[in-house]
Amino acid sequence: MTLSYQRYLAKSNLVKPLKQGRLDILSAVYSIINAIRLLAFEQNPISDVGANMLFQHIMSKLDGMYKLGDLGLFEIGMPEWPQMAKSTLRYAEAKFGLRAEFKAITNFPSYTENTRKSLESGAVVLTRLSGQNKRYSVICAIDDYRCFLFDSGTRHFIRSETLFDDTDPPILFKISVRKVT
Repeated sequence: MTLSYQRYLAKSNLVKPLKQGRLDILSAVYSIINAIRLLAFEQNPISDVGANMLFQHIMSKLDGMYKLGDLGLFEIGMPEWPQMAKSTLRYAEAKFGLRAEFKAITNFPSYTENTRKSLESGAVVLTRLSGQNKRYSVICAIDDYRCFLFDSGTRHFIRSETLFDDTDPPILFKISVRKVT
């Protein structure tokens, strides 16, 4: 056994690698971009270049709120995250013709049913996960036991009961295609 391996073994039980999003707020940014791309897919898919444009739009808005070098020190919360999503949806409409609306999902304790109805109508749902899965994400499907996530996290689904917990009400926003009248 080499000396470097011995050092690694001695440290590995004490020092654990950080998970994505632990030091920054980029999961909030990516959740908005992922939701818009998923929603736009059937109408007018947004390319990687388009996704980069969305990212640049969000970062320019954040630059007005924070010094970009400090983004790792702050968590994007209320009301910044919904404001960023709304602003980015307006930008996506101007640049890509995506007509969408943004609404909070409320009516506790029926979050599960309201989320299910939103998803069945073709919407996507932005959420802030709490607990062990703490990050921002997009719920793209739900069944009796699981919420399926559209993000780059290591788990692509979580148990519904962990999201819809009475002790820590979820933060949910529905983004749906706006009907042209």
